Amino acid sequence: MELQALENLTRTIINADATPEAISRQLETLRLSKSESMALVDFLNDKAQRMLYGEHPIKMLELGERAFLIADQLDYEKGKAYGLLYTGVSQWFTSDLGESLKNLLKAKRIFVALDNEEGRIKALLYEACVYRTMGDYDQSYLDLQRCVEFFSKRGNTLWEATALLSLGITCEQLGDDKGVRRHNQRIIKIVTQPELQWMVGRALDGIGTIYYKSGQNKKAIEYYEKSLATCRNSQHPVGEARALNDLGMAYQQLGDNRKASHHYHESLRIRKRGGPERSTMHLSLQSW
Repeated sequence: MELQALENLTRTIINADATPEAISRQLETLRLSKSESMALVDFLNDKAQRMLYGEHPIKMLELGERAFLIADQLDYEKGKAYGLLYTGVSQWFTSDLGESLKNLLKAKRIFVALDNEEGRIKALLYEACVYRTMGDYDQSYLDLQRCVEFFSKRGNTLWEATALLSLGITCEQLGDDKGVRRHNQRIIKIVTQPELQWMVGRALDGIGTIYYKSGQNKKAIEYYEKSLATCRNSQHPVGEARALNDLGMAYQQLGDNRKASHHYHESLRIRKRGGPERSTMHLSLQSW
């Protein structure tokens, strides 16, 4: 199917309620063949992944739920698994941890049944994020290490960097500053694609936080400024907002309340500009 046709179908499906009955009625109206419906499921899941990296949890939930419902009616197991995966990730972002874990485990079981190791590890990655949010840092650390090793061996830079970003956050929670530095430096080394430079920005911010925690605020500001510039150039507002927020904290520690206030307000302005899904998230700035 052509891209524009898939975009038009996506708009139609998003306007339907996320219930099996509503989706079934919509599919009957659209008169799609099974192959066309499967292509739509794949397209919805691909869009959900893009929402993941832009951190748009509500949009990701809309896409993931509908991808699952269509795939379920088609008995399209891979489509179901990825729909559940992105639904679960969006629920983690919005702190619906019980539902998130339930959907991620369902996705993982389907991937296991399909002998789809890459899908299983992707689900494991976000399970680890949920466990970290729940306070189980040791389980999160072990699972994320497995994810990093898997994607590194596969040469999958995007997902290796994603796992490294999360592993760095877990190390921060464990007080492992060496781990935070090592994993973020690895991201800076391996990520070369222009469209993924926001990950470098997030890694720079993570290194800055090591200096901030040790009281080296001027050094922290140096890294936060680099992070801000990188995320801004990459048009990644969540990373930009985090860097601004962290700059505010560093300037506050230096006693420069004017600069601190300016950066806090800029961070808040960006999050509000993103709408309620960004301004009310459990500071997704801290999630990855």
